[in-house]
Amino acid sequence: MGWWRLVMTPAEFKEARQTLGLSISQLARILDSAERSVRYWEDASSDRPLNPIAGRVMEWMLAGWRPPEWPDRLDPRSGTSRVKV
Repeated sequence: MGWWRLVMTPAEFKEARQTLGLSISQLARILDSAERSVRYWEDASSDRPLNPIAGRVMEWMLAGWRPPEWPDRLDPRSGTSRVKV
């Protein structure tokens, strides 16, 4: 299969988010997606499939990569990144 294959199931996606200690809103910010999309991707009964890029980024984060939007790099007052990219 190509890069578009299903990277993880909705249950695996949700478990990965929880393992990383991220809330739905934090993950949505990291993925530059709507919170509603993250909820759909975690819902096995949803007709909306997991975005393969979001799944791949989740795999990278589980492997240790941290984007500039990672919660411990955010300024709690503004919610913006403190890291210059």
